[in-house]
Amino acid sequence: MGKAMWLVSAPDFLNRMAIFIAQMKKDGCYEAHELDQKNMTIKYDFKKDGRFKVFNNPNADKNSL
Repeated sequence: MGKAMWLVSAPDFLNRMAIFIAQMKKDGCYEAHELDQKNMTIKYDFKKDGRFKVFNNPNADKNSL
C-alpha cells in the first residue's frame, strides 16, 4: 500500500513545492534562505529578504513607518 500511495500523492507534493518556491521567489524571500552543507540545515538571513528591504535600507524614512 505504501508504494501505491506514493504514486498517488507524489504529483500533488511536487505541485505544492513548485507553488511554494514560486511564491517565495515572488515575495523575495527565496534568496534569504540558504542550505548549510556542513550541518545540512537551512539558514535564514533577514538582510537578504526582499519583504523587509525597507527596514534594511539605511536611507529609508523610519519616521513614516
